[in-house]
Amino acid sequence: MFYVAVSADGAPCGKDDRATAYLVSFINLLQRVQSYNDKHLLLGANCEEDHVLMKSYSSHLASEMREIEGKTLATPQGKQVIFRFELVPADME
Repeated sequence: MFYVAVSADGAPCGKDDRATAYLVSFINLLQRVQSYNDKHLLLGANCEEDHVLMKSYSSHLASEMREIEGKTLATPQGKQVIFRFELVPADME
């Protein structure tokens, strides 16, 4: 079972004054920590979190997560894997 955290964070940045990033990481449930070294960028944009395009991407991402979550998938070695997704506010990581 893989637990995956998806987070979004917006911050003032440069001349456009806003930037937003969507990050994904795997949660270490045994130690209850996430490593900042293990985050991967899904999307980076020079706009605010509530921009129409960011809302559209959020909707698309949510539908993809629903499609994958709970399905049993197989690795090339024949191991079975199940994904669980959690939306974690970036300030709580």
